[in-house]
Amino acid sequence: MKIISRLILLFITMIAMIACSNEQQSKIITDLKPTVILISIDGFRNDYLEKLPVPNLLSLAKKGVHTALISVFPSVTFPNHYSIATGLYPEHHGIMLNEFLVSGIKEPFTHHGHAPVVTDPRWWQGEPIWVTAEKQGQLTASAFWPSSESSIKGVKPTYYQKFAEDGDPQQRVQKILHWLDLPVEKRPTFLALYFENVDNAGHRSGPDSKEMRHAAINIDNAIGALLLGLKERGIESSINLVIVSDHGMSKVDPKKVIDLNKLVNKNSIAITGEGAIVGVYPKPGQLNVVYQLLRKSNAPMVVYRGSDIPSKLHYQYPHRTPPILCVANEQAFILGKDRKLQGGTHGYDPELKSMQGIFIAYGPAFKTKYTRSPFRNINIYSLLTYILGLKSAQNDGSLQEVRDVLVLNMRTMNYFSANKKSSSDNP
Repeated sequence: MKIISRLILLFITMIAMIACSNEQQSKIITDLKPTVILISIDGFRNDYLEKLPVPNLLSLAKKGVHTALISVFPSVTFPNHYSIATGLYPEHHGIMLNEFLVSGIKEPFTHHGHAPVVTDPRWWQGEPIWVTAEKQGQLTASAFWPSSESSIKGVKPTYYQKFAEDGDPQQRVQKILHWLDLPVEKRPTFLALYFENVDNAGHRSGPDSKEMRHAAINIDNAIGALLLGLKERGIESSINLVIVSDHGMSKVDPKKVIDLNKLVNKNSIAITGEGAIVGVYPKPGQLNVVYQLLRKSNAPMVVYRGSDIPSKLHYQYPHRTPPILCVANEQAFILGKDRKLQGGTHGYDPELKSMQGIFIAYGPAFKTKYTRSPFRNINIYSLLTYILGLKSAQNDGSLQEVRDVLVLNMRTMNYFSANKKSSSDNP
């Protein structure tokens, strides 16, 4: 009986091994079209690559293209994710801050919990990459990329997920792999993946904290799981990965707290946002009084009248630019509605090294072992449309600015030769 039991057990084991082998074989993808996975690690500062134990990200940076990424002004989440997606500055896409007011729209725009208001299409101007692709016959998918839940120009990604705060990074990766496992006629060629965990940890505990380190390790493990999944499907060298972050993170100095309610009469203003940058909305007739009080306060911040914000910041959008904008000096913190100090924040001058994010690209479209000087994130949209063979919508970026990251082949040579005298980025 023991011999028979062992034989039965051996037979069952062999059947299971064959089934697993067949399942593994069924995952091999042999009909992959030109495909891009765009990954955002919110708040991942460029120097985290060297400071934190993130071997998967570091390996991709060394094998592919790597540089620091410069945010648009202001260096906060929603304006920058939408600039990456559209190639537009806030003055053209209309997302001015994570929170702001617009006359004529009852509810303020707010990112908290990715509130339902963000799905209102009235906020979103321009054309994000997934809309460009869908309009030109390609399927797209988004795992929580900010703004992808909204119907923009009447279009959403074919596949998308509603945002869930601090979601499991591994589950998000498995969703990307699931979409890649679809038959070719249903498989997206552009996939977006978003992680907020590093940013949340940076805000709560600061960029040098143990919590921040733990969050970065978790995300790097998720990237490792994605790489393994691509390898199991035989497409690790034929798919294009573009990994970015929207901004960096700076430690907050508790001695540099700015309380606007102590500088002006709190009943004369409304405030949106907190941290490094806030919008100030004076009551009717109070604009000049409030502006002068803030300017003369000697608080560690720069105070702009909305109409006087320098043109180089690309921040003039009628009826959406705040009447007064306060931008703190690095490490200073402007209290918001909840009056709560954070361990770290962002929104400072995008040129500061602490505000620079990452750009890592790896795949058949990109050079190997290549580093270059930092560039602005508005150029990513044109890079993505070129790789996917799409005609770009109107945007503020330029493929010429980042052409050096691409593999030099006949297609790139012919494209840039044909567009040498043109500012168009349309393939």
